[in-house]
Amino acid sequence: MAETRLQKAFVKAAFYLARRLFPGLDNRQLVEGPFAAHAFGAIPEFSDLTHHRVTNIATSTDGAFILAYGRDPVTKEYLAVLIQRHEKTPDGSPRYGASGGYMGLGNIAKAIAGEQPAEGAVREWHEEMIDDRGNPVVPISTGRLRPLMPSVDYKAKWGYPVHNDAFSMELSEAELLRIKHHAARLAEDPAYRAGVLEKSKNEVDGIIVMPLAEAVKTLADLFTYRHEFAALEELHANLRAQNAKILPARFPVIDPS
Repeated sequence: MAETRLQKAFVKAAFYLARRLFPGLDNRQLVEGPFAAHAFGAIPEFSDLTHHRVTNIATSTDGAFILAYGRDPVTKEYLAVLIQRHEKTPDGSPRYGASGGYMGLGNIAKAIAGEQPAEGAVREWHEEMIDDRGNPVVPISTGRLRPLMPSVDYKAKWGYPVHNDAFSMELSEAELLRIKHHAARLAEDPAYRAGVLEKSKNEVDGIIVMPLAEAVKTLADLFTYRHEFAALEELHANLRAQNAKILPARFPVIDPS
C-alpha cells in the first residue's frame, strides 16, 4: 500500500526523534533495536542475541526430550516414566510431561559450541530426574537414546516455533525400581519434594510410573505440551508393533488444536 504524504512525514519524524534518543544507531539498527523491542517485547533470557533481528524468514529454536519406559517385572507390561510438573491446569489438576527442555545452542560469534539434540536431552534428564541434593537418580549417556520422532511446536509461549527431537530410552529393571523409590519419596516426603523442586528450578513436583497404555488413554488433556504427548503415542504404537513383529504403518500427525 502506498504511503500518504502524512504517513511518510510521520515515519521521517519518528526516525529523527529516535536518532536523537539513541545516538550512534542508523535506521536499520533502530528497527532491530528499540523499535523491535517495543513491538515484540524483551529477548528471552536464554537467548544469546544482543538485539532483535528483523527478517522476513521464519526462525525457530530447538528442544529435546526423553520418554523413558521399562517393563513391569511381574506383568511384563510397559510402564512409562513421566514428570509431574509444578504448574497446574486451570482447575488445579497436575500437569505431566517428558524430561526435556530447550537445547543450549551456543554462540557462533563467540565460538561457543552448541549441543546436539541427544546431548541436550541427556543434560535435561540430569537436571530433572534428580534427588533432593541435585544428584541424578539414574545417570545416563547419549548412547542409551533412540530417536523417536521430530516435531514443531507452533504454539510455544515465546511466540515463535520450537523444533523438538523426541528420544525413547528403555530402563533396566533395577533402574525402574530406583525411579519408583524416588517417585514414592516425592509423594510421601514433603521435605524431599521441596528439595527436588528447588534443585530442578521449580520444574519437578513429582514422578509417576504408570502403564504406558493407560497414560496414552487418560493423560492427553493433562500434558503441558501436545508434541510430548504425540511422542508418547508414537512410542506406544512402536512398542505394540514391535511386539507384533511388524513395523508401524503410520506417520505421526500432531493435532494443532
